[in-house]
Amino acid sequence: MTASEPKSPSEVREPRTTYPEPPAVAAGAEPAPPHAPGAVRLARQRRIVLPQEVTEFLRVKEGERIVYFFEPDGSIRLRSVRDVVGRLHGIFADQARPGVDEVGEFIKERHEEGRRDDERFDRLGL
Repeated sequence: MTASEPKSPSEVREPRTTYPEPPAVAAGAEPAPPHAPGAVRLARQRRIVLPQEVTEFLRVKEGERIVYFFEPDGSIRLRSVRDVVGRLHGIFADQARPGVDEVGEFIKERHEEGRRDDERFDRLGL
């Protein structure tokens, strides 16, 4: 067979692209993103199964919730609920007052507000 003759399908090999192995993740460090793009299939009832490398990257286990965000460029970003809560906690950490029970204070204020409303209703005969 000459170079100009077509090869049979069994003789044609696609070039194999290899991707480097992701570096090991140190304890507490952010995991490296998956090293190659992937695809999943939409199953019945609009369900998808995330590959193991995605769930490991998100640090989620079966049954845990995942938050999704629609990005302006049309993509969808996935985050674990734990990650979102942790980031929010970090954002508002400087607003917390040491030694103060914010939730307890809020509940106390609502009870006081309710008591004042009850007094007003009693005065109006409602």
